[in-house]
Amino acid sequence: ARVAASPAQDAPELARMALDLVDERRSAGRLVPHDLWLCLGRHGAARGLDALERELSPSNAHVAGRSAALLALARAGAVERLRALEKNERDPATLALLARARAGETSSETFRLLEPLRP
Repeated sequence: ARVAASPAQDAPELARMALDLVDERRSAGRLVPHDLWLCLGRHGAARGLDALERELSPSNAHVAGRSAALLALARAGAVERLRALEKNERDPATLALLARARAGETSSETFRLLEPLRP
């Protein structure tokens, strides 16, 4: 299912529901849909940042999920974390996405560019 959220929908309740779904899917051993991270914005708080860090784990083979987590970090205002990730990144595609994220390109259209990376 595709998630569509606008900045007006970027609300604490939506973030809470998205994180509940993240927990449910992970508990069931399922992938988190990459577009779900669009729902967090600045309202995910510590729980959201923890979930994003888990998605960013090098052991996570879900490329679309890791990429979407980078965009979600930018939406959450975690600019310093993005800079730290950029310093250690070697993959050209991920570096390009990090540059977009740091430039504020975090709309649903940017998330949609990750569709080809879906498993």
